[in-house]
Amino acid sequence: MQLKEFICKSCDSKSTNGSSFHKLCFKCNNKRLDNSNTKSNITKTVKKPRSYKCKDCGCQTSQGNSFHKLCLRCNQSRLDNKLKSRVKKKPKVYRKKVTGEREMFSLIWDTRPHICTNCEESLGSEARVHYFSHIKPKGKYPELRLDPNNIKLLCIECHRKADFGGI
Repeated sequence: MQLKEFICKSCDSKSTNGSSFHKLCFKCNNKRLDNSNTKSNITKTVKKPRSYKCKDCGCQTSQGNSFHKLCLRCNQSRLDNKLKSRVKKKPKVYRKKVTGEREMFSLIWDTRPHICTNCEESLGSEARVHYFSHIKPKGKYPELRLDPNNIKLLCIECHRKADFGGI
Protein backbone atom coordinates (compact mmCIF):
# COMPACT_ATOMS: atom_id res chain seq x y z
CA MET A 1 0.00 0.00 0.00
CA GLN A 2 1.45 3.33 -1.01
CA LEU A 3 1.11 6.38 1.18
CA LYS A 4 -0.27 9.50 -0.47
CA GLU A 5 2.16 12.31 -0.85
CA PHE A 6 0.94 15.77 0.06
CA ILE A 7 2.30 19.24 0.61
CA CYS A 8 2.21 20.51 4.18
CA LYS A 9 0.01 23.60 4.31
CA SER A 10 2.06 25.02 7.18
CA CYS A 11 5.67 24.65 6.01
CA ASP A 12 5.14 23.79 2.29
CA SER A 13 7.28 20.64 2.50
CA LYS A 14 6.42 17.35 0.73
CA SER A 15 5.42 14.60 3.14
CA THR A 16 3.91 11.11 3.29
CA ASN A 17 3.58 10.88 7.05
CA GLY A 18 1.74 13.14 9.45
CA SER A 19 -1.88 14.12 9.05
CA SER A 20 -3.07 13.86 5.47
CA PHE A 21 -6.52 14.99 6.61
CA HIS A 22 -5.15 18.29 7.92
CA LYS A 23 -2.48 18.37 5.20
CA LEU A 24 0.30 18.75 7.79
CA CYS A 25 3.68 17.01 7.92
CA PHE A 26 4.66 15.02 11.00
CA LYS A 27 6.47 17.96 12.62
CA CYS A 28 3.69 20.51 11.98
CA ASN A 29 1.00 18.04 13.05
CA ASN A 30 2.76 17.54 16.40
CA LYS A 31 2.83 21.32 16.85
CA ARG A 32 -0.90 21.44 16.07
CA LEU A 33 -1.61 18.74 18.63
CA ASP A 34 0.49 20.55 21.24
CA ASN A 35 -1.41 23.78 20.49
CA SER A 36 1.96 25.57 20.04
CA ASN A 37 1.63 26.24 16.30
CA THR A 38 1.06 29.94 15.61
CA LYS A 39 1.45 29.80 11.80
CA SER A 40 -1.55 27.60 10.98
CA ASN A 41 -4.09 29.28 13.29
CA ILE A 42 -5.65 25.92 14.11
CA THR A 43 -7.46 26.32 17.42
CA LYS A 44 -10.35 24.54 18.99
CA THR A 45 -13.42 26.65 19.59
CA VAL A 46 -15.40 25.95 22.74
CA LYS A 47 -19.10 26.53 22.33
CA LYS A 48 -20.58 28.73 25.00
CA PRO A 49 -23.94 27.59 26.32
CA ARG A 50 -26.72 29.45 24.57
CA SER A 51 -28.64 31.82 26.79
CA TYR A 52 -32.45 31.79 26.66
CA LYS A 53 -35.39 33.25 28.50
CA CYS A 54 -37.32 30.86 30.78
CA LYS A 55 -40.89 30.58 29.50
CA ASP A 56 -42.33 30.13 33.03
CA CYS A 57 -40.62 32.73 35.23
CA GLY A 58 -38.99 34.90 32.54
CA CYS A 59 -35.45 34.80 33.94
CA GLN A 60 -32.47 34.82 31.56
CA THR A 61 -30.49 31.54 31.87
CA SER A 62 -28.09 29.22 30.10
CA GLN A 63 -28.67 26.28 32.43
CA GLY A 64 -31.70 24.07 32.72
CA ASN A 65 -33.80 22.45 30.03
CA SER A 66 -33.15 24.24 26.75
CA PHE A 67 -35.61 22.00 24.89
CA HIS A 68 -38.52 23.20 27.04
CA LYS A 69 -36.86 26.63 27.53
CA LEU A 70 -36.98 26.33 31.34
CA CYS A 71 -34.49 27.39 34.02
CA LEU A 72 -33.27 24.83 36.57
CA ARG A 73 -35.94 25.71 39.17
CA CYS A 74 -38.87 25.68 36.72
CA ASN A 75 -37.64 22.45 35.08
CA GLN A 76 -37.46 20.76 38.50
CA SER A 77 -41.03 21.78 39.28
CA ARG A 78 -42.10 20.45 35.84
CA LEU A 79 -40.50 17.09 36.65
CA ASP A 80 -42.07 17.02 40.13
CA ASN A 81 -45.52 17.67 38.66
CA LYS A 82 -44.94 14.93 36.10
CA LEU A 83 -44.19 12.45 38.89
CA LYS A 84 -47.24 13.57 40.89
CA SER A 85 -49.52 13.06 37.90
CA ARG A 86 -48.24 9.50 37.51
CA VAL A 87 -49.05 8.70 41.14
CA LYS A 88 -52.59 10.12 40.93
CA LYS A 89 -53.69 7.80 38.14
CA LYS A 90 -56.28 5.30 39.25
CA PRO A 91 -55.41 1.65 38.79
CA LYS A 92 -57.32 -0.16 36.07
CA VAL A 93 -60.16 -2.32 37.29
CA TYR A 94 -60.25 -5.69 35.60
CA ARG A 95 -63.64 -7.28 35.62
CA LYS A 96 -63.96 -11.02 35.69
CA LYS A 97 -65.80 -12.73 32.86
CA VAL A 98 -69.26 -13.95 33.70
CA THR A 99 -69.15 -17.63 32.77
CA GLY A 100 -72.12 -18.89 34.80
CA GLU A 101 -69.96 -21.17 36.97
CA ARG A 102 -70.63 -19.25 40.20
CA GLU A 103 -74.38 -19.55 39.74
CA MET A 104 -74.04 -23.27 39.03
CA PHE A 105 -71.74 -23.68 42.07
CA SER A 106 -74.28 -22.02 44.38
CA LEU A 107 -77.04 -24.27 42.97
CA ILE A 108 -74.90 -27.39 43.64
CA TRP A 109 -73.98 -26.10 47.11
CA ASP A 110 -77.66 -25.69 47.98
CA THR A 111 -78.65 -29.19 46.78
CA ARG A 112 -75.73 -31.41 47.86
CA PRO A 113 -74.33 -32.22 51.31
CA HIS A 114 -71.23 -30.18 52.27
CA ILE A 115 -68.90 -33.19 52.50
CA CYS A 116 -65.81 -34.06 50.42
CA THR A 117 -66.72 -36.97 48.14
CA ASN A 118 -63.20 -38.40 48.46
CA CYS A 119 -62.19 -38.23 52.16
CA GLU A 120 -65.64 -37.32 53.63
CA GLU A 121 -64.27 -34.25 55.44
CA SER A 122 -66.79 -31.53 56.27
CA LEU A 123 -66.55 -28.51 53.96
CA GLY A 124 -68.22 -26.07 56.36
CA SER A 125 -71.18 -23.84 55.72
CA GLU A 126 -69.63 -21.34 53.31
CA ALA A 127 -69.11 -22.29 49.65
CA ARG A 128 -65.63 -21.72 48.18
CA VAL A 129 -64.66 -22.03 44.54
CA HIS A 130 -61.92 -24.51 45.53
CA TYR A 131 -64.51 -27.06 46.69
CA PHE A 132 -65.90 -27.57 43.17
CA SER A 133 -63.87 -29.88 40.96
CA HIS A 134 -64.63 -30.72 37.35
CA ILE A 135 -64.52 -34.48 36.78
CA LYS A 136 -63.71 -34.05 33.10
CA PRO A 137 -61.38 -31.05 32.51
CA LYS A 138 -62.88 -27.79 31.22
CA GLY A 139 -60.14 -27.44 28.60
CA LYS A 140 -60.80 -30.81 26.96
CA TYR A 141 -64.56 -30.79 27.42
CA PRO A 142 -65.79 -27.17 27.27
CA GLU A 143 -69.36 -28.34 26.66
CA LEU A 144 -69.38 -29.96 30.15
CA ARG A 145 -68.16 -26.79 31.88
CA LEU A 146 -71.64 -25.93 33.21
CA ASP A 147 -72.94 -29.48 33.61
CA PRO A 148 -73.71 -30.14 37.32
CA ASN A 149 -73.10 -33.88 36.76
CA ASN A 150 -69.46 -33.07 35.83
CA ILE A 151 -68.83 -31.42 39.23
CA LYS A 152 -67.89 -33.14 42.47
CA LEU A 153 -67.34 -31.53 45.86
CA LEU A 154 -63.80 -31.95 47.18
CA CYS A 155 -61.86 -30.42 50.06
CA ILE A 156 -58.91 -28.21 49.07
CA GLU A 157 -56.33 -30.98 49.63
CA CYS A 158 -58.26 -33.58 47.59
CA HIS A 159 -58.91 -30.99 44.85
CA ARG A 160 -55.15 -30.35 44.60
CA LYS A 161 -54.48 -34.10 44.37
CA ALA A 162 -57.19 -34.47 41.70
CA ASP A 163 -55.76 -31.64 39.61
CA PHE A 164 -52.19 -32.93 39.79
CA GLY A 165 -52.87 -36.64 39.37
CA GLY A 166 -52.96 -37.84 42.98
CA ILE A 167 -56.52 -39.20 42.88
